[in-house]
Amino acid sequence: MQAFSITSTLCYAILPRTDDALTEVEVSLLKDDLGINVKSIDDVQIDISWQYKDASELKKLSNDQLKQICKSYGRTYSNKKKEELVNTVILGPVMTQTITEVEKILNYSFLQPLPQEDRSAHRLGSLNEERVRSSIKAIVSKLGWSVVDMFECGLLRNKMREYMATSLDGWLVIKYDGSDSENDSNASDSNDIGCAIDRQNYHCGLEIKTPSSKKLQNKIRSSIDVYGPFSQCEFGSLAFKKLVYKPEYRVQVLHHAAVANLKYILFVVAGSTKVHYSVLIRFPDSKISLLKKHSFRSLPQKS
Repeated sequence: MQAFSITSTLCYAILPRTDDALTEVEVSLLKDDLGINVKSIDDVQIDISWQYKDASELKKLSNDQLKQICKSYGRTYSNKKKEELVNTVILGPVMTQTITEVEKILNYSFLQPLPQEDRSAHRLGSLNEERVRSSIKAIVSKLGWSVVDMFECGLLRNKMREYMATSLDGWLVIKYDGSDSENDSNASDSNDIGCAIDRQNYHCGLEIKTPSSKKLQNKIRSSIDVYGPFSQCEFGSLAFKKLVYKPEYRVQVLHHAAVANLKYILFVVAGSTKVHYSVLIRFPDSKISLLKKHSFRSLPQKS
């Protein structure tokens, strides 16, 4: 019986956020490739110093800044007014904030049910997955590839590292077809995509997102203006960080690739009536190996 399964949600939660005990390559993966805010020990000391500042000085900060400090302290901050946030910051970090990796795993393995206001968005996302899957062949064709096979899959576990598991929205077998005159793909990283691709079958994971907030809708329109509705990019590139618009989603697709040994992930962003954009992400073997070797080195493994 496997005690723990490190899924993409848990992976994002337990990745280190400070650079102590990390190599330069590991810091680069977190900071440069995934866009995670990695702090130095000096930064952490500065964060801690907020609790010693006068209330009048703290009130000069915005509510968002105060909430971020409360979050870093392990304190609650939702639905609090500025004065309450200031008083919370002055309390300082929660002394029991430092927990073991096992406790982190347990905390994220037994998640509470979704709040009522989030359930409608979740249902929309689930319904959308079926609509998007019906359009996958056309999407892949626009990217200059063809679909050889496609199927749904449940929870996947890495045979060599059984504590690593992931759940894809679909599994594709694709073949590069550069001769396609109908190809409308905008190669976001032209030096890395297209010219070096062999005409062979590749396994590719599918990840579908259905954003609902207006803020994200504006971000999506901005990305389409720059990269178009169909594009390809290299993991860690500027295009990757723009098109895969949340750090947790960037970790998710890397986790998919690492667990399932995939060279490509197709990331599709869709609304209730149409597909906004699709990006085919290529993952270098070196990045996947780095996540496997180093990111979970301190976690319990099967004995």
